[in-house]
Amino acid sequence: VGYVVVLSVLSWPLGLAMFVITAFGHLEMHRLMMTQIRQAFLVESPTAAFYFRDLGISPDIAQDVRIFGLGSWLDDRYRSSMLEFLHRSWKRRALFGWSFVAVFAATGAAIASGMAYFALGAAQGDLGLRSGILGLTTLMALSPRVVPEDIQVAYGANAVPAILAAEAAAATVASNLPGHLDAGDAPQHTIRFERVSFRYPNTDHDILHELDLEFRAGERTALVGINGAGKTTIVKLLCRLYEPTAGRITIDGVDLADLEPAGWLRRLAVLFQDFVRYELTARDNIELGALARRDGPSDGDAASRAAARVGAGRIIDDLDHGWDTVLSARYTDGTDLSGGQWQRVAFARALFAVEAGAQVLVLDEPTANLDVRAEAELYEQFLDLTASSSSARPLTTVLVSHRLSTVRRADRIVVLDGGRVAEQGTHDELLAADGIYARMVTAQAARYADDGEAEPEPAAS
Repeated sequence: VGYVVVLSVLSWPLGLAMFVITAFGHLEMHRLMMTQIRQAFLVESPTAAFYFRDLGISPDIAQDVRIFGLGSWLDDRYRSSMLEFLHRSWKRRALFGWSFVAVFAATGAAIASGMAYFALGAAQGDLGLRSGILGLTTLMALSPRVVPEDIQVAYGANAVPAILAAEAAAATVASNLPGHLDAGDAPQHTIRFERVSFRYPNTDHDILHELDLEFRAGERTALVGINGAGKTTIVKLLCRLYEPTAGRITIDGVDLADLEPAGWLRRLAVLFQDFVRYELTARDNIELGALARRDGPSDGDAASRAAARVGAGRIIDDLDHGWDTVLSARYTDGTDLSGGQWQRVAFARALFAVEAGAQVLVLDEPTANLDVRAEAELYEQFLDLTASSSSARPLTTVLVSHRLSTVRRADRIVVLDGGRVAEQGTHDELLAADGIYARMVTAQAARYADDGEAEPEPAAS
């Protein structure tokens, strides 16, 4: 307003014209900037890209990323999702760019006309030198301005040194796991834990102590024991999420540490108690069990077969968009599943890995959140499936469960106590021995009776 007053003293028509034009220019610039910000951050944001980023850096699913080999896939999905968002953003900015040019052109033409007026007046002697300089300075001050730095670009530029340093560090530790031998089609005979001990960092207590344990190829082995007996630790050592403190694990006589890690993990199909509920399509939720085997959407593909075998096919077929339905209510047209439905999708993910060639199936209490009858039903169904595996060789299955009713049909039950094998045998053999297992069965059955819920009877084998 002050500049307009000064201009009006020198020339009131020019002052009025510049007031209208520059006020419009500044208001239009502000409107364009705010519209762009609202569209970029409120109307449209890279939600999918952020989800893939969070999956890749979250410690909660690190074991899935390692076992399923999801690192590169998550990186590619994050990159493609973010670039898709950025391309839309850049296209929108280009459209806004022309609007900015139009505003600058209009105000620039008005200011150039004002400058020409003062220059001509000074040249013809109608204006004094001081009036001419004052008019030109005032017009320059009224020119519209844009902040010289784009805030997002500035943030990105500040992050570049840290990104380069992180990439350099990652290149030096591409894998902290040794091993170079091809796992081939192992195991054909046995997986052995030979005097294996393990303790977690910064502790002085062995979870496993000189453990000798054998998993026979084609056999269904159950691991049972009280909490802290080392059941899950055995699974994680088998998956090379940890390395033994002492002793070694051999696969058909070859030290597991000598096998190429990614090749060995492709031989495993693992389902943990805290399995991940991916906010992705139903197809992705199953096919992430074996990325190398991802098929097209044909009705007879491996994902459909795996889902059908555990009753997840009917669940997916009933979804609004079938296999393309996003399993999360946070997304448009997405939907969530019940706990039991998620269990079956997770089981199908493990079976999909078996369809892709995995020969060792590990179930680490994936049904712990279900009631005893629902858990027993799923385990019965899964034991039937593993007994009649369609793979070329019998499937080696490892079951971990705190509910003994779910493991009665296992070929062999291993009882862990104090980090070692205390007993092993069939359900009937261990009951006849009247040892730790028999006492655990009696105590658990009594607890169910006290809760008013009968322990389910095992199906006939």
